[in-house]
Amino acid sequence: LRQVAIGYNLPNYMVKALRIVESMNVSLVGRNLLVLMKKTENIDPEATFGSSINYYGIEGTNLPSTRSYGVNVNIKFKK
Repeated sequence: LRQVAIGYNLPNYMVKALRIVESMNVSLVGRNLLVLMKKTENIDPEATFGSSINYYGIEGTNLPSTRSYGVNVNIKFKK
């Protein structure tokens, strides 16, 4: 599961209190939350292996993809 984002648009009465903001969206983001083939070693579709010949999908000395979480805030200001 590569990326999941769940967002919420703030209601107009909350945004209008800020006076310079037209709209605002807040979202939670998670990346690399689930690995489907956990028992398969050295397989990552985004990894490359080799110096002169690229073997895509095989992990050599690369670190595996890390799980991360974050928050996005999108603000649209009035003109």
